[in-house]
Amino acid sequence: MVSTGGGRKASASVPSVELCETLMGVIESAGVPIFSVDADYRYTSFNAAHAAVMKALYGAEIELGRSVLEYQTVEEDRQEARRNLDRALAGERVVEEAYSGEEDLSRLYFEVLHNPIEDGSEKVIGVAVFAMDITDRKRARIALERSEVKYRALFENMLEGFALCRMYYDDDGRPLDWEYLETNKAFESLTGLKDVVGKRVTEVIPGIKETNPELFETYGAVASTGEPRWFEVRVEQLSVDLYIKVFSPARDHFVAEFENITERKRAERDLHQINTELDAFAHTVSHDLRSPLSSIDLAGGLLAGMLEGASLPPELRMDVDNAVAIIDRNVKRSEKLVNDLLALAEAGQVPPETQVVDVGSTVAQVVEEKQELIGQKGISVSIGAGLGEVVAYPTHVYQVFANLIDNAIRYNDNPEPVVEVSALPAERPGEHRFLVRDNGPGIPAEALDKVFIPFFKGKQGDTGLGLSTVEKIVKVYGGEIGAYNDGGACFEFTLKDLPSGQASGVLPD
Repeated sequence: MVSTGGGRKASASVPSVELCETLMGVIESAGVPIFSVDADYRYTSFNAAHAAVMKALYGAEIELGRSVLEYQTVEEDRQEARRNLDRALAGERVVEEAYSGEEDLSRLYFEVLHNPIEDGSEKVIGVAVFAMDITDRKRARIALERSEVKYRALFENMLEGFALCRMYYDDDGRPLDWEYLETNKAFESLTGLKDVVGKRVTEVIPGIKETNPELFETYGAVASTGEPRWFEVRVEQLSVDLYIKVFSPARDHFVAEFENITERKRAERDLHQINTELDAFAHTVSHDLRSPLSSIDLAGGLLAGMLEGASLPPELRMDVDNAVAIIDRNVKRSEKLVNDLLALAEAGQVPPETQVVDVGSTVAQVVEEKQELIGQKGISVSIGAGLGEVVAYPTHVYQVFANLIDNAIRYNDNPEPVVEVSALPAERPGEHRFLVRDNGPGIPAEALDKVFIPFFKGKQGDTGLGLSTVEKIVKVYGGEIGAYNDGGACFEFTLKDLPSGQASGVLPD
């Protein structure tokens, strides 16, 4: 420590040499710039750390007795230093933060403490200065501020609604209410709620606890366990449908991020209504067509019987037989179309009751009924073990496998045709995955995304309703079905157990 001995004079005794050396050693080893000046800003002491900093900032080789201001070659720094020193010389303890140094050398950010130095009569005779380089802290603070500005802009301009809330519980730990702590602009535009920050939801939306208790249960669970959830909900008081993603940033707090899906849900309801009406229409028309078709079929049979023993010229006999054959053929085709329409209309309906269905026995029944066609085409049918059981309406399970197996049999032109039915590993309890495949030519690439569309028929298609019926049944059971080619046509699908208690129209998740 370089010093001239400036500072308060001892009134009682002079400090020992050992004490002075100890104090100067402490100051020297402090690791931060420390110096003192007199009333004319001249150095009275400084440590090595300060000397090194002045060299780095201004390229200066400082000396005792010289003014600190003359070494500060940046005018802005010199004026700031003079102001702070003058305040300290006036008896004020000053703490300031500022940049110092030349841009071409080192310009660093310091926190600087200015302490007045008094003599024995409490007259200020100088200033002791302690500086700390906090450039890294400043840079981090600037980066944080910029990040906050950026994310605040993102927060305010995001399309999804956002609400940070605190959950309150009763003495038994049940969710009681929540308070809005912060929301964004989209929250207001999507919900129509204004000025909610600092208010509780029971105040903002009266009656919500009675109409939407599931919100309290879900938000309360997330705030207490930290496990995120996402769900759809209808809030009648606001006349909105919301898709909500909720997570917990801290204990008893949750963030709800949501989008307004009212229009989509309305479209879904309208589409459901249209489909219901179309199904009812198809069902009614199909039933209404059955009677006249049966009459035509009966009349055609009677006509054929009446003409069987009649004596007709050969030319007329041929025409009559052709006409009867045309009537019979078209009546059967119409009956097939009507039956398929009825099956399609009924496929989308939730069954009145369900039971445990042995899938292996159902598949065996289908194969047995199609033995004549299987024999004619020389097809080898492989039924995998462990097809298991599914809780379903037996007719639905039969229709799914009957249509898929019939499809695999009819369109397989391989010289050594094979049809396979197997079970696949399921991902969740109550879920059942199956695969029906053949080794035929497969599905044309341009038809892969159309095979489940009603009335879409391939080159050798029938009514184009069989696969549509399968898809509708699969969806009733909360499953999905996909078609692809892998050495032949493959149909992979999932059925979920549908307990009879859910047969009123509530499908499994």
